Formats: sequence, C-alpha cells, structure tokens
Amino acid sequence: MNNEFRNDDVINCGDISISMSSMQAYCDKVEITLTRNEFKVFFYLLKNYGKAITREELLNNIWGYDTAIESRAADDTVKRLRRKLNAVNSIVFIDTVWGYGFRIRVDKNLGQDDELKHELFIEFSKLGGNYKKIEQAESLKNKIDKYHHDIGTIDHQLLDLY
Repeated sequence: MNNEFRNDDVINCGDISISMSSMQAYCDKVEITLTRNEFKVFFYLLKNYGKAITREELLNNIWGYDTAIESRAADDTVKRLRRKLNAVNSIVFIDTVWGYGFRIRVDKNLGQDDELKHELFIEFSKLGGNYKKIEQAESLKNKIDKYHHDIGTIDHQLLDLY
C-alpha cells in the first residue's frame, strides 16, 4: 500500500504535506515549525518513504559528514522531529531500524482509542514508565468499567423485581 504522493516540490504522506520550495511542513493544515536541519531530514526521509535510511546516509546528505565521523546529529534531529509530530498528533512516525537508521511509517489505522493510548504512552514515557504498565492499567480500567456495568445491570434487575 502506498501512503505517499510526490511531485518535484511537494510530498504528501499520511496527514503530512511538506514543500521544498516554501520550506514548510503541515499536519492536516496545521503548520509544523521546523528548523532548517529538521526540515531537510524530514523531507529526505519522506522522499525515501518505505526505505530504511542509514544514519551515515543522513549525515552525508544533510550535514555533509564523512561516514567515519561519529555524530549524534541525526539521532538528535529525529528525536526533535518525533516530538513535533507527536505534538500535532500525526499518523506519520519515524521508526528506528535498530543498528541501522530510520524509516517513515504511516499508521492509517490509528483510531481515537489508539491516539489516546499513544498520548498516554508518550506522557508515561516522559515519567520513566513503560508500555507494559500502561497495558496493565488499561486492563484494570476495563475490568473496573465492566464491574460498574455489571453492578448497574444487577441494580436494574433488582428494581424490576420490586
């Protein structure tokens, strides 16, 4: 499935639209404020949608670094881009390909429940938590909701008896 549309200047991918000539990026018509390097990295990753891009390729193409140089520039820029995509609730994600680099992913199935879960995960992660704890909390909440529903049903049945 191709989630991307491109012409020479504009790339549309998921809910993201990015224009090289205007140096602007939007998520569902909300502008995403990017630094020059963030814009270049994001445009490059979107231009190569579906492909895993090595850190070395980004360093070489964006910063002009030789691959022998060890730099966190690509990782730090991607980290900032992820925060900005999360802030606008984008369905476009920058995945880490462990030991290699990064790849753009579009999650068109991200529904409201998933969006809330994703937001909770981000907030919980900032507090040093992990996703398993969120799943456990969600499971507990579902059990409590079911319990409340069952109690309500029993109350209605008791009222019907009187």
